[in-house]
Amino acid sequence: MAADPQLAAAPGRSQGVPSRRVEGACSEAVPRGEPPTGQSGGNFRRGLPKQAPLWADVTGGRGTALVSASEKPLVTELARLNFAPEVTALLLARGTALPALVWHARPNQGAKTTLDAIDGAKLFGRDAITDEPMAAAVRALLYLWNGWPDDCQMHSQAAGTDERTYLEGIRQRQAGNAEQAKAAFRQLNGHPAHQKLAACALDLIGPHGGPLLQRLKQIVELDGQWEPFMFVDVFEQACTSKLDLVGEELVRRIQAEEFALLFVYCYQQGTGRTLGPRGRDEATTDGESNLKRMRELIQKRKSVSARRSGVTQRGRQPSLAPTGGSQGSSVESKKDQPVAKPASGFIRVVCPNCRHVLRLPESARGGHHMCSQCGIIFAIPAKKAARMTP
Repeated sequence: MAADPQLAAAPGRSQGVPSRRVEGACSEAVPRGEPPTGQSGGNFRRGLPKQAPLWADVTGGRGTALVSASEKPLVTELARLNFAPEVTALLLARGTALPALVWHARPNQGAKTTLDAIDGAKLFGRDAITDEPMAAAVRALLYLWNGWPDDCQMHSQAAGTDERTYLEGIRQRQAGNAEQAKAAFRQLNGHPAHQKLAACALDLIGPHGGPLLQRLKQIVELDGQWEPFMFVDVFEQACTSKLDLVGEELVRRIQAEEFALLFVYCYQQGTGRTLGPRGRDEATTDGESNLKRMRELIQKRKSVSARRSGVTQRGRQPSLAPTGGSQGSSVESKKDQPVAKPASGFIRVVCPNCRHVLRLPESARGGHHMCSQCGIIFAIPAKKAARMTP
């Protein structure tokens, strides 16, 4: 494949660069001394055009790239739209850097825990759900974005046919299954987000990216629509380190734009509300302040969970602990005194196996009882007769 003369001065992949393999997906080559693909990698943009900071036209018209060569990353720009707060926090959970090619290489456990526990009403907040299948697609996209493709597939079953098929195509593409991905996109046969995605890709590629990306650009220009099948091939080339760093970043940015446009479309359809920039009272200054807010929210939830756990533990009767001497002598002394100070009509008995304290009625004396903690059956001592004084 002939080298693109316009990339002669751009950073490229050198001979003998070690590759970092990702099981079940494609590989990513990371040159020594360069940041990994999951980070922002500002040096990678030396060969890309310097565009002015742009907003995505999410309400209509020509699709302008959210991901540009400006200093405003995709997630920061996406979080500036007035999504429900929980949705914004989940979008920011993976950070503000441009995502890697394969999202499930670094799954976010915190985001998965939140998505597993939260219901639709709280996830969408003040935005009432008007289309349940689209709301399911939004949840599935959040799972995919945070690196959980299997959960994405499960929740996408409740989405509409087009969105379910689209998600399957993205999922198979990232898993390295090119033929299955193309089969899904063939079944999809177009999507409302594709028109804007085609315009975004043309803006991003420009004169850069090498022969394969230029071929994709030519096909999109000739057909006037997005070409998902060709992009599967380009993505596969990027995953197998056959594109230079500029080409790989362009693929990552196009894929991120694809997610942003699909996510905004599904959210607007699911809530019946047109998204726009946040007002001054609800806008955040930058991505770092958004991340700080998300961390504070997670820490608050952990504190509440810890307090609830503490209340549960205090509600249980504490087990007897050794106060002195060897452990064996302590256990023997407890066996000698299995019956604690009785309450009115009840007795307290210590399990000889697990030391769990049981509260039993007086009538249990002299019989047998099964410990509710460990399941062992043991004898309950009978009441000792009072000693007669001479």
